[in-house]
Amino acid sequence: MKTSFLCLLLLTAGLASATPPESLPLAGGLPGGLEKSTTAGGYTYCATSSGLLVLDVADPAHIVQVTLLPLPGWGTAIEVRNDLAYLLCWETGLHVIDIGDPAAPQVVGLCSDPASSCDLALAGDLAFVPDMVDGFCVIDISDPADPHLVTSLPPGGEFFNLDLAGDVAFVAANYEGLRVIDITDPLVPSLVGVTPYPGQVRDVTVHGKLAYLACGTQGLRILDVGDPGHPAQLGQLFLEYDIGYEAWARSVTASGHHAFLSLNLWGLGVVDVSNPRVPAEVVRHDVPGNAYALEIHGDLGYVAANHGGLLTLDLALPAAPVDLDQFWLLGDVLDLAAADGKLWAAGGLSLPEEKTARYQTWAGLFVTDAADPAALEVIGYCSTGLQPLSVAVSGQHAYLSSIYGGVRIQDVSDPYAPEEVGSFPMTAEGYDPAVAGDFAYAFRGGDFTVFDVSDPTQPVEVGSCPTQYYGSLFAAGDLVYSVSGLPGLRVFDVGDPTAPELIGTQELPGAGQEAALAGHHLYVADGLSGLTVVDVGDPTQPQLAGGYQLPGYARSVACRWPFTYVAAAEFLDEMGGLHVLDISQPSAPVLVASNDLQGEVVAVAVEGPLVAVGCEWDGVLVFRHDVQTGVAMPQAVARLTNHPNPFNPRTTIGFDLPRSGQVTVTVHDAAGRRVRTLLDGFRPAGRHQMSWDGKDQQGRPLASGVYLVNLVADGEQAVRKIVLVR
Repeated sequence: MKTSFLCLLLLTAGLASATPPESLPLAGGLPGGLEKSTTAGGYTYCATSSGLLVLDVADPAHIVQVTLLPLPGWGTAIEVRNDLAYLLCWETGLHVIDIGDPAAPQVVGLCSDPASSCDLALAGDLAFVPDMVDGFCVIDISDPADPHLVTSLPPGGEFFNLDLAGDVAFVAANYEGLRVIDITDPLVPSLVGVTPYPGQVRDVTVHGKLAYLACGTQGLRILDVGDPGHPAQLGQLFLEYDIGYEAWARSVTASGHHAFLSLNLWGLGVVDVSNPRVPAEVVRHDVPGNAYALEIHGDLGYVAANHGGLLTLDLALPAAPVDLDQFWLLGDVLDLAAADGKLWAAGGLSLPEEKTARYQTWAGLFVTDAADPAALEVIGYCSTGLQPLSVAVSGQHAYLSSIYGGVRIQDVSDPYAPEEVGSFPMTAEGYDPAVAGDFAYAFRGGDFTVFDVSDPTQPVEVGSCPTQYYGSLFAAGDLVYSVSGLPGLRVFDVGDPTAPELIGTQELPGAGQEAALAGHHLYVADGLSGLTVVDVGDPTQPQLAGGYQLPGYARSVACRWPFTYVAAAEFLDEMGGLHVLDISQPSAPVLVASNDLQGEVVAVAVEGPLVAVGCEWDGVLVFRHDVQTGVAMPQAVARLTNHPNPFNPRTTIGFDLPRSGQVTVTVHDAAGRRVRTLLDGFRPAGRHQMSWDGKDQQGRPLASGVYLVNLVADGEQAVRKIVLVR
């Protein structure tokens, strides 16, 4: 259970100011994980990591998202009665939600205590909630607008799940075994039975006079509860995932002569309990994701599978379950890209200390169709083995860095079936690599390294230069920008990919996390310093140009002129969120919109009017920003390039002009003395090249050494260092 990495869309938005900024409207979202679900009237209502997810399951073979209602806290349990849903959220309590229109659910009431609960059951005007802190709680729900705690029984262990059987509540109390509580008078509940067992008791379900317990590595226990105060064990079954290794029973459901155990990453165990003294497993059904809980309606089963989302099953033959459909969620989203009407998420679940194949299987690239952001759907997936940390999409390929796994290259020409085709090494795992055209850039060992990925199936290292520090990379043209806390911004010249060179540095006020370029300004998500703006018109001498202090910890940034979008995680008592700034005057950004988000907000990606925010286990929230403007992006003179460098006896110098105008190109020695004028005249907009033969104005060969090429155009200047080697 996560308690602090939750991403909450709040109703209030913006920062404290004389004129609070507007908030962007929520267009849709897709959670990271699903704990429990309940099905009624052709809809499945899901308690997820980011609130209430409503799915249309009228056709169980074709699950469709209806809507997502973001809520504070992590959803742990849900029950539905008539037009009301009762959703428990960790840390925030019981939410009462009007679902009269499943496409537009609305919160109508909240009981904030208890707030450490994993289950609930309804009976009459009461909700019974086992809470790890407050114990066995009774909540009056007669008025949906005013649910309130009326009494509680102190806990006798960690209360996880419960089931009601008449006037008796059976509570799974983890390491303290099974608790039996008399609720004949629900306002005065009384403990009538305490039955400890070795190991854990995580869930209980009662059918007639039998209780079925999910007991972690102790598997399934079957009890006779004809005398509720004195349960008697009839049988037990250990469920293995390998010889000598026990699977972990998380929850249990019973139907007819079978018990169904959700076994986390070991799938669904179907057990014949026709003889409760000798239960026997008849089949182990694989569940992509983590099997958390199963709900059964007739011959249909609905599996809450954490990041595996919702899996529908045909259980007409319990010994042979048949998958009907699976609506995937995103798991732990650590990065996002947006392109071609799709969201590309680095997500899933993979823990390096876990050696099981399942943990390595369901982590990687999740491709989400975002054509209708109100109905996001995962349409493609490809594993990276271990947890991916970043994702970049270039052309028909996605590049994902992963823990201990370097950079994996996936062919996404068919987004429904992405396929890994290549990889290259990377050792700076906490930082983003970059891709532009035929080249990829990453830190490897102590070097900044260039890889030729023109053939993604066989990346080739073509150049490198030593570097003392790592950073997250952003590539644009012949420049690659690296941002980090120390030493800040560094600019690498990759005009000659075989000989990359560090050409500029600039300290940053914060801890640079990510960068985006618009015109000749670099916009940096700068940790506690918010947004930092750097003028990189002369990449050899980048200069701080402005910034904007934001609440939280700025983690990610994207640009769509004239706006920049900053995703910030909460930090201490500061709320994070999504912040939109007008950068039409780069030196003086103006905050124009802000949505408060709570938790680990780690990524932002923009395509057209849609702004997607990655929130780790809270998945993805998509906002709409339809504002248009006629402000033109300032165009800088593209920086100088030359190839080869070093050279002897001749090098080709190139530059781009955004506008027609007067241009001067001169060559200077290391002391700044002009030694040659290569161009002084009018040139049209576009790409221009010229050659220098290493001679001065009088045609005399110059000595080996460092020379500076100086370009002046339209009042702007660019300088490039070149090396002549005789």
